[in-house]
Amino acid sequence: MEPDWMEHWRLSADLSVVHAALLMAGITPGSEVGANCDGWETSRQPPAYVAAKAALTTAIKNNRLEAKIRRSAWHRGWDENPGEGESIARAEVYPDYSAEAESPGRGRDSPLTTKLRELVYRAAPDWNLTTVEVEALRAWLSTRGIRNGFFFPQARHATDLPAYLDKSHPRYAPKLAASLVAWERAEGSPDSKSPKETLEQILYEIAADFGLIGDDGRPNKQGIEECSKVANWRPRGGAPKTPAK
Repeated sequence: MEPDWMEHWRLSADLSVVHAALLMAGITPGSEVGANCDGWETSRQPPAYVAAKAALTTAIKNNRLEAKIRRSAWHRGWDENPGEGESIARAEVYPDYSAEAESPGRGRDSPLTTKLRELVYRAAPDWNLTTVEVEALRAWLSTRGIRNGFFFPQARHATDLPAYLDKSHPRYAPKLAASLVAWERAEGSPDSKSPKETLEQILYEIAADFGLIGDDGRPNKQGIEECSKVANWRPRGGAPKTPAK
């Protein structure tokens, strides 16, 4: 079952590039990670977010995904010089409610005036301000072969796959999935076998489905043992129950 926050974010017809990338990565923008990770060093950001944002920004720059590009800008301070990647522009501020405009006899109910002010702006797009239409984003994702995840709720509801088995899930963990599948399939197994024996037998059978295969093409014994330990409901061992006669 999806968390409630997903449905609320689907109300938006437009999203900032940062929010879109977070949602593609399965991260709620309102979480501690979602609200702050864009300002972190790339090495600290969630890998799925780094990949999603890179794909979005590159597509926008190359005109493959339409977006409303916006840049950061602010009034230039009297002693402020532009920094690296910043420029100065002159723009009309309208209306002008400055002290100079409010000369005697001219109040705020008088005809509005304009005033040229110097602005400092960054040439690079601000991805927190730049927005994309959700429908355009969904169409672009489809062209890239992605038709599931946050932006395709129908695909999620159309299958009975739990999240831990969904290989497109940003937190998909092969060993966790293998452990849970083995645990489920062990239901009704003969009591004459220990849980460890039962689980390992199942894990050998499904090893290829969950990447538990070594470079030689054979099941990875160490990986199977690790999954067996996770799924073992009797980790301390002990003799299996003797079937009743």
